[in-house]
Amino acid sequence: MCAIAPDRKTTTDYELVVAVTPLFHAKLASIQIGEGEYELKPAFDPSVQYYTVDIPLDKMHLHLEASADSESTVSMGREAAEIEEGVKENGKHKIDVPHGAIGKGKAKYEVHMHDNTHLPPHVPPRWSRQVPIHVLASDGKTSEDYMVTVNHMVSRFSKLKNISVGDSPCILDPPFTPDVTEYACMFWWEKSKYVEVAAHKHTTHRHTQTRTHADTQTRTHADTQNTDTQTHRHSDT
Repeated sequence: MCAIAPDRKTTTDYELVVAVTPLFHAKLASIQIGEGEYELKPAFDPSVQYYTVDIPLDKMHLHLEASADSESTVSMGREAAEIEEGVKENGKHKIDVPHGAIGKGKAKYEVHMHDNTHLPPHVPPRWSRQVPIHVLASDGKTSEDYMVTVNHMVSRFSKLKNISVGDSPCILDPPFTPDVTEYACMFWWEKSKYVEVAAHKHTTHRHTQTRTHADTQTRTHADTQNTDTQTHRHSDT
């Protein structure tokens, strides 16, 4: 660049150096679920970081694919969890991820759902898996984290069909109604030393109720000559 004086002889030269600073971003471009048969909630948006996917109860594996620009590194599952956590706690990950995947521009990951068919007694089933996704831009510094939670579609019905006291000399008060959760069972001490209480489940929801053993641990209240006592199933009052 040159400045010329009015005499057309005197000049001053200038030098302008333009420094171009590249703009790096670590946004995902897409998240693909299986063959497109399942819906990502909410609909994918690069600025949204948390998603859920609901799949049938008999679906035990699901393929996920996360894509970014071709120069970014995409990590999924265990690799992403290790990056997000920085260090492990007592040798274990905070996020339950059995394996992982990493790739340039995109990564493919297979979700393995929990098998709840043969659970030991009193062990609750697990119906979801979390898949962390970490995107690192080509500058090695800029990053973005996402999370996809895959849920098995199980019944959320959690009400009893009935509560019965068998031949026990007490009357449930108030009469059983699924929406009422607190009851009293009043009887005279000299009439009986035991109270039998049974909770009845809805058989149409057996697949969730039997696995969680939800029809145990019922409780009644006994009134013996103005003294309140608590009785458990098949226990002394």
